[in-house]
Amino acid sequence: TPPTPAPTVDLMDSVVRTICSCYKIPSDQAQLQIIRCLLTAVTVCEAHGKALLSAISTVYHLMIYSRETVNQTAARTTLTQMINFIFNRMETQGRGGEPDGTGNSITPA
Repeated sequence: TPPTPAPTVDLMDSVVRTICSCYKIPSDQAQLQIIRCLLTAVTVCEAHGKALLSAISTVYHLMIYSRETVNQTAARTTLTQMINFIFNRMETQGRGGEPDGTGNSITPA
């Protein structure tokens, strides 16, 4: 019998999963870097599906449970930016335009 192909794993899912697994590191600096990386994954790399849910969940977790006020504030701000970016992307796609990376749309001529 021919070998069955291995299930494909989206690279972004793997990257986000790896970043999210680091949230248990008890370093305030590490937590801040996790928040920054996940913001980049959502806004620049445009994570979808499981990666997006994991990113939002992890940042929310850090906002609630971080001991450092700076990290809590950064996580809260990051969640706001992520949600705004996601809604802008959804609105842009709903109008038929393509996002230009800044949240603005480029409508077809």
